[in-house]
Amino acid sequence: MPPRRWSMSWGTYIMDLLLLLTAYGNSIDPNSDAAQFDYNGNGIIDNSDFLHLLSLQPPIADFLTVENSMINERR
Repeated sequence: MPPRRWSMSWGTYIMDLLLLLTAYGNSIDPNSDAAQFDYNGNGIIDNSDFLHLLSLQPPIADFLTVENSMINERR
């Protein structure tokens, strides 16, 4: 399955992360739900798959950023 190229919600991201962690270090069946996280296609959910999923983290909302917090403090 090709990697996702759109921004996902935090709820979806957390559920995907939990599913990847349950399969981490194990061989996976190509028909399992965890197969979508075998980004390198080696049949095992490994460190590179974990790092790839971490790179897909959704953006943090603007009001939570440090820069915006500093602007709001000045008002």
